[in-house]
Amino acid sequence: MPQLLKGRKGNLRIPDLSTLPKTLEYEKYEASMKEKWEKESQSKRPSLFLVIFKLEWKMFLLCYITMVIYELIALAFPLMLQYVIKWINNPQGTLKRGIFFILLTVVFQLISCFTQEFGKKWLFVLGVRIRNGLIGLIYDKALKLNASGIEEPGRFVNLMANDAPVFIGNVEMVFFGLASPVMFIVLFVLIYINMGKWVYVPLIVFIAFLLLNIGFGFLNGKLFSKFVYMKDKRVSFMGEILHNIKFIKYNNWEKTTEKRIGKKRLWELFFVFLVGFFRCSFFTLTVEIGSSMSIALFVTMVMSSSEMQLARVITTIALFNSIRIPVRTVGLMAT
Repeated sequence: MPQLLKGRKGNLRIPDLSTLPKTLEYEKYEASMKEKWEKESQSKRPSLFLVIFKLEWKMFLLCYITMVIYELIALAFPLMLQYVIKWINNPQGTLKRGIFFILLTVVFQLISCFTQEFGKKWLFVLGVRIRNGLIGLIYDKALKLNASGIEEPGRFVNLMANDAPVFIGNVEMVFFGLASPVMFIVLFVLIYINMGKWVYVPLIVFIAFLLLNIGFGFLNGKLFSKFVYMKDKRVSFMGEILHNIKFIKYNNWEKTTEKRIGKKRLWELFFVFLVGFFRCSFFTLTVEIGSSMSIALFVTMVMSSSEMQLARVITTIALFNSIRIPVRTVGLMAT
């Protein structure tokens, strides 16, 4: 009701519509980003990423530490499995030890859930702030240009509507991917402690899968850029049609322009299909990596007549399965 009364008297501002948290105060953030960008644009090599980093480096650090803790704690339960199996196989195992394992599992799960959910929440808010700031910069730039200064009509609208919001999802993927190498190092150190020299067998398989995943990620990024380029061309062409609609009708070019729009749309859909295909490819690879590493390791050990203990085998398989999401995020980060 207060908003309705105030809206009848004058224009409403963003704070009047609803109470925003301090982390999403758009107007202050956009002004701060604009001020830093004006200083950065005067340097020889201006970098928009440097502006964002100066504004958000504390949040970057907090989110990175949270993601590292989340990925490392995922290794805790697989490590505990070998002690649980030994306790189960021990006839003299006490009830207190079992209760201790249950409580420890609950603690591990709580830490994992809290770090994951808080990390995702902070990264989402961070992505929204960056998106809002970039949209403000683009809009401010568009207001300073006249119609003849815009080379391709629709580009600024497309940047604000489609390109800037990409930060919301991709910021999370980047931080998950950057935290993954720490987990990989710790993982193979633990496997070396459990399996000794046999760690090199899954390491070779892991490197092969990781390189394929990164390759698919780079290719996916290139194809996505091509898709955005084709979409920009189509939007720009449609803007030119609307700008010259009288001239097109006067010359009876409706069917010709419709065919050109159809061709541009087909190319756009073609690149969308390729983006989806290669994205699915490296998701498939991440599903198979854990089982492939396990098969390679244990087949090699069986063929070499090496001794295996049940507790260490189960722990190693669980450790291999825990790296599916980190490997996936490394591939997504490469996009």
